[in-house]
Amino acid sequence: MTQAARKTKSTEDGPKRPAKELVYDYVRGKILNGEWRGGDFIEEKIVSDAVGVSRTPVREALHRLQSDHYISLTPGVARWCGKLRHRN
Repeated sequence: MTQAARKTKSTEDGPKRPAKELVYDYVRGKILNGEWRGGDFIEEKIVSDAVGVSRTPVREALHRLQSDHYISLTPGVARWCGKLRHRN
């Protein structure tokens, strides 16, 4: 099995999507619907369990969310903490 194949996950309504995209959509959705707010912490373990993926795609998605100005990352001892921001 190739590395790319291991990092994808089947969705009920379509072809396989990369795990980091599933995580990105999950976290972005929590931010946009107001469930997570500025100053809340995003714990990798909780997100990985909720989406059903390992922590590596969670880290990748969090870095993309930071690039897209949804969160601000600060390295922690056992997690990355995000201070959520509203994107214009």
